[in-house]
Amino acid sequence: MSVENVEIKERWEEFYRRYYKNEIGKIAQGEKDSLVVDYGDVEQYDPELADDLSLHPEEFRDAAEDALADYDIPADVSLESARVRFSNFRPKTGIREIRSDDVNKLIAVEGIVRKATEVRPKVLDAAFECQRCGTLTNVEQTGQEFSEPHQCRGCERQGPFRLLEDQSKFVDAQKLRVQESPEGLRGGQTPQKIDVNIEGDITGNVSPGDRVTATGVLRAIPDDGSTTFEVFIEGNNVEIEDQDFEDFEITEDDEKAIRDIAESPNLYDKILDSIAPSIYGYDKEKLAMILQLFSGVTKELPDGTRIRGDMHILLVGDPGTAKSQLLQYAQKI
Repeated sequence: MSVENVEIKERWEEFYRRYYKNEIGKIAQGEKDSLVVDYGDVEQYDPELADDLSLHPEEFRDAAEDALADYDIPADVSLESARVRFSNFRPKTGIREIRSDDVNKLIAVEGIVRKATEVRPKVLDAAFECQRCGTLTNVEQTGQEFSEPHQCRGCERQGPFRLLEDQSKFVDAQKLRVQESPEGLRGGQTPQKIDVNIEGDITGNVSPGDRVTATGVLRAIPDDGSTTFEVFIEGNNVEIEDQDFEDFEITEDDEKAIRDIAESPNLYDKILDSIAPSIYGYDKEKLAMILQLFSGVTKELPDGTRIRGDMHILLVGDPGTAKSQLLQYAQKI
């Protein structure tokens, strides 16, 4: 390790001692698999370290994980497998605002998950056995394509080789497709999307429809021999933005006020008047949005068929007819 890398690691070690001693203790006790670091804490501790992390994410993330692995904990526990994930990264980048200058830098994008693949094992370090002499060769898988040994370390021949799954290292992997939120679009703009590849303990936690902030390193790969490259995010962290209903605390006064409104004879008129009051008219459209916000009732038919209670709305109209403003108001609610 170079002198510069040692200095970077020492800065992370000092940062952990100041801000994340308790969180690291939870990892050591097996309560967590990763250390989630708030980017704001890094900025407060050392603004230069935060900037370097943004510009050189691989080098500084690796140093952060090395510092975590070597962190002095009062127990016979190894932290080598623990990952460091960053939250609340800023400034956030719009999906349509991604440019070539962002390649290989740390970015965060907001959007709606439109597609989430099943969680599948991904090989990180593949063990190959030479079928001529039986020598074992390990090949680290760093790119997008599966790599085999160029030649055997024992007989120096070019194979054939056999993959030994039981001696290879795997990790859970998943691909998400994140799309721009519709309320942020203008006129007839088509939502843009980007793929986010995630690994480890953050896989399997999001579903299509979730609003998320995806943080990671922007990568670019050739598009079938073209000079134009396709981009994707090598995900470091995925934060779900929507708050679950059970997380809200309803006080007795809140409950009384809700019941009083529910018993009101002009309930629908009151709710209609509260939806985007600065936009005149559109009572039917607003009523449809109200019904969607309250959702429907899931039905179980006699034959066991389940009909979901989700409602979907398609707003169609000319540009400048307040569609986006209505959506933005509903999204805030």
